[in-house]
Amino acid sequence: MHAQGLQLLRQALADNTATFRDGQWQAISALVQRKARLLVVQRTGWGKSLVYFLATNFNERRAFPPRARRRGGYYRLGEVHEIP
Repeated sequence: MHAQGLQLLRQALADNTATFRDGQWQAISALVQRKARLLVVQRTGWGKSLVYFLATNFNERRAFPPRARRRGGYYRLGEVHEIP
């Protein structure tokens, strides 16, 4: 599945050398394989939207849209939280 994700990433970015940033593949995998609900807190430009789009691409046939929800409070940059 990782190889397919890497292929989709490279296609989306039109860059045959692109690789996932730290945490991106883990977030996609959690959304697709475990159907986890995640809150990803990262800086602008990290690729949060790309995580959503790639996970959605994997899940199109399963009709499982990835969901993210904020539960109040403050989060630090660089955090990925699984929401129970």
